[in-house]
Parts: sequence; C-alpha cells; structure tokens
Amino acid sequence: MIKQLSRYSLVGVANTAAHWIVFALLFMLGLNQATSNGLAFLVAASLSYVLNAHYTFDKKPHKKGYAFFVLSMGLVSIWIGWLGDVFAWPVILTLVLFSLISLVLGFAWSKWVIFKHYH
Repeated sequence: MIKQLSRYSLVGVANTAAHWIVFALLFMLGLNQATSNGLAFLVAASLSYVLNAHYTFDKKPHKKGYAFFVLSMGLVSIWIGWLGDVFAWPVILTLVLFSLISLVLGFAWSKWVIFKHYH
C-alpha cells in the first residue's frame, strides 16, 4: 500500500499542477470559484484517472470507473468551490483545501472502490 500511495502522490503532483493552472486561467477569465474549480477538476481528474489506472493500480481504464470517479470527486470539487464562494475564501485556500481533501479521499476512493470494482 505504501508503494501505491507514493505513486498516487506523484500522480497527484501532476494533476494538482494541471488543476491549479486551469483554475487560475478560468478564474482570471471571470468565472467564479465553484465553476473554475469544477472545470479544472475535470481536466485534472481525467489526467489522474488514466495515470493512476496504469501507473498506480496497474489496471485497465474502464468507462464506468472513470465516470464514477469523475462524478463522485467532481461533486467534492464543486462543493469546495461553492464553500469558497459563500465564505469569500482567498482562492489559494480553496485550491489548497481541495488538493488536500482530494489526495486523502481520492486515494481511498480509488483503491477501495474505483479500481477494485471498475477495471
């Protein structure tokens, strides 16, 4: 499990960078935090799912697994963005909080649900 968590964390660095860049671009274009975070999540989640399927869990990507992962974690992403809007959090707080939550929750969800049942 340590090896998987290490690999998941490395993939997380790549998808976090993608998420933050897309979020920043969308937010600078005038979208609110919830929308920016949700769309940035879709880009990062797609990258994350494919890399983790092959590199972390040694599984073949599956359409249902991808859809379930994106839907479930996407709701978390939008919820954190919504909280950022409601409480007028600084953008960096929204990004850091979502990144930390998605690392822990995303790994558990991927290991024990997504790549266990959808491969």
